[in-house]
Amino acid sequence: MYGKKLSNIKEEREAEVLHPVANRKITKVEELECCKLSECHPCSAGIDLGSRGLYAALNPAIAAELDLSTVHRFKTFTEDLLQCRDLLVSCGIKTVAM
Repeated sequence: MYGKKLSNIKEEREAEVLHPVANRKITKVEELECCKLSECHPCSAGIDLGSRGLYAALNPAIAAELDLSTVHRFKTFTEDLLQCRDLLVSCGIKTVAM
């Protein structure tokens, strides 16, 4: 593997992932289950940063368990950022993707 070029590895990986989907005609949303990605970090959240606010998206399973909304909006002031941090910590979030 170390002798292969990065582009070759990328092409092989794309073929490995896309080949089963390309050969199958999916006609219903339910059939997409076979193509679903596995969950790597269940205690994670996503954050989208903007100039006027940020959006924090919780794992739907965690949000449902705690009876919270999946997406939360915060302003960009320090107080609001601290509220976002408190929300993530109280939900047991250990990883954040931006």
